[in-house]
Amino acid sequence: MRKLLLSVMMICAYAAVQAQPTPVEIRQLPNHYYIGTRQQLKDEVNCFVIADRKEYEAFFGKTDRPDTPKFSKEIMLVLLMPLSKKDSRMEFKKVDMKAGDFVEAYCALDLNKGKMPYEAYPIVTCAIPRYAGVKKVNFYNDKNMKLLESVPFKN
Repeated sequence: MRKLLLSVMMICAYAAVQAQPTPVEIRQLPNHYYIGTRQQLKDEVNCFVIADRKEYEAFFGKTDRPDTPKFSKEIMLVLLMPLSKKDSRMEFKKVDMKAGDFVEAYCALDLNKGKMPYEAYPIVTCAIPRYAGVKKVNFYNDKNMKLLESVPFKN
């Protein structure tokens, strides 16, 4: 009986360790992307996952930038605000993967602060590794852990 109880405890401890979040490597990308007017944007933070070159070119246009994600190995995460003269700063703080078909992206948001003399689309982008079985990115505000948006994508 003791051996059975000990075996069950060890299996449970191993399962608990396996369910812990695993940090995902983030490759921050330069924020000088041109958006244009084709995107339908909400009046708040807009979250996007770009998983292939065709989506990338539809979103940003054709480009030969050397920092473009390698879509065979990476996906691109985008935080975007609508056109504004207000200063908004955004940052990807961390990305975690848990058991399941999703990753969690935690974002620092400092939105609509001071006035700027010009209009701009505040944007922040990063690339993360592509994982088999992952079909969704959950974006969270890292300050209050509120879910901003859950974005499915084709892997």
